[in-house]
Amino acid sequence: AAAPELRFFGECVAQGIASSLCRVRSLSVLVPRSLQSIGSLDLKRLAREFGARYLVVGSIAQTGQRVRVMLRLIDATGDFHVWGDIYDGEAGDLFRLQDRVTEGSMRAIPPHIRGSEIERAQRKRPNDLDAYGLTMRAYPFVFATYPRAAHQALDLLNRAMEIDSDYAPATA
Repeated sequence: AAAPELRFFGECVAQGIASSLCRVRSLSVLVPRSLQSIGSLDLKRLAREFGARYLVVGSIAQTGQRVRVMLRLIDATGDFHVWGDIYDGEAGDLFRLQDRVTEGSMRAIPPHIRGSEIERAQRKRPNDLDAYGLTMRAYPFVFATYPRAAHQALDLLNRAMEIDSDYAPATA
């Protein structure tokens, strides 16, 4: 595969990841019109321009018939990596590689974003949290198996509903 083919493959991978992530209702997904033009931009600036907290960035390398896709999920507000993975495949079977990349990122990205958001909410003072922050702070208690955790979750979620009675995740 020549460089233009890899560039096209990269755009297809990005579109596949975006299409899959669009199915996650709690995420807003945006793909820039031209992926080629963002390569030289500062990630924090890029995130500000798109109103995003998280960016999926990646690169593609090829040697002979081997193709490698490297992806990273970055929290642009703190400029740190939340998740990353590498996918290898054959140039003769790019569809299979694209499917593996899309499926792998779909399985990994939403839970890593949720975990990052929970950590972020836990770093804030409880009085500074909005409905979203309170809900994120409640998540670990929601899935715990002991009764005291359920009471903590309900307390946090009730506070979230007091702030915003229409906030569906807290209400659910």
